[in-house]
Amino acid sequence: MRLVIPTDGNDLDALISKSFGRAKNFLIIDLSSSEVSIIENLQNVQSAQGAGIQSAQNAVTSGGDAIITINCGPKAYRVLSESGVKVYKGIDGSAQKNIEEFKNNKLNIMNNANVESHWI
Repeated sequence: MRLVIPTDGNDLDALISKSFGRAKNFLIIDLSSSEVSIIENLQNVQSAQGAGIQSAQNAVTSGGDAIITINCGPKAYRVLSESGVKVYKGIDGSAQKNIEEFKNNKLNIMNNANVESHWI
């Protein structure tokens, strides 16, 4: 299982980003090996439009099985769900805290987007 977490930092202590599409980085955590890698998302941080879709495509391409995010717009949610990636509602705090909550089955699966398009 590979988790993808949008952050503005580059390690497990980084806070989860409030915006999925405009997060600076995506941390990719392989739960079986505990290996952590980073995908930069800088091209979408200042994007005028399409940040959610592009970020979702980046997350899918990374091989993520599930996303933990605070917010996910409808276009990004559609790309993720159509690709079979599960979206979990994260909590304020570090990436590490969200991983612990995920492992303890305390995060809920999102069945829809929870913000409107073009949310920043």
